[in-house]
Amino acid sequence: MPVVEVSGESFYPGGAANVARNLREFYAHVGVVGMIGRDRGGEQLRQLLADQKIDTSACSISPDFPTIVKLGLLPDSSKSFGLTAKKSWRR
Repeated sequence: MPVVEVSGESFYPGGAANVARNLREFYAHVGVVGMIGRDRGGEQLRQLLADQKIDTSACSISPDFPTIVKLGLLPDSSKSFGLTAKKSWRR
């Protein structure tokens, strides 16, 4: 199994939350409606949206709904692989 050195991390909301993030560049008030898991991924998503001043008050928080987290590995110029995996984080 290959071992890679992690040189940095970035966190961005995906899907509809990413659309809301893009809309926030043009509009003062943007909100999202949906379901967010009561887990580490959900907490991180809510914080990312709060940092962008995106309203999440219409979102339902559920312990039964795992937040999907995607991990993307971006190789440096000497590597020739990439990976995107979905993981549901549970407490």
